[in-house]
Order: sequence, then C-alpha cells, then structure tokens
Amino acid sequence: MYIDREAKEKAKHIFLKYGLSMSGAINLFLQKVASSGKIPFPLKVPNAVTERVMEDIEMDKNVEDTSLEEMIVEAEAQKT
Repeated sequence: MYIDREAKEKAKHIFLKYGLSMSGAINLFLQKVASSGKIPFPLKVPNAVTERVMEDIEMDKNVEDTSLEEMIVEAEAQKT
C-alpha cells in the first residue's frame, strides 16, 4: 500500500493531538466505513470525461498555459 509520506506525517501530528496513533485512526476510519457502508465524508466519483482529463493533465497532454485575463476575455466573448 502506498501512502504519501508528507500526508502521513501531517496526519500523524493531527492524530496525536487527539490521542490517536496512526493505526488507531486508520482503524476508526475502517470501522466507520464498515458500519455505515459508505465513506464518512463527501466523495464524488469522476465520470469518464473527468478521468480522461485528469489522466491528460498527469501526462501533460492537452494542457495550455492560460492567464486569468485570457480566461476572462474568452468567457466574455462566449456570452455574446
């Protein structure tokens, strides 16, 4: 199982504030999922188009450098 090292360290410090070990916090999460039958926070599953766009971004495909000003001009042009 891969766990992002930076996220793990940040979470570890937060868990310690609550008196929890990493293992204890993970067990709480798993027990909540098991008892409720769902993820205990809002989670959206991306559709096929969103997944394809996310893959493209990760591979630096079909990505343009656009300034905020350019986006505003384009949005204004589409209104007319």
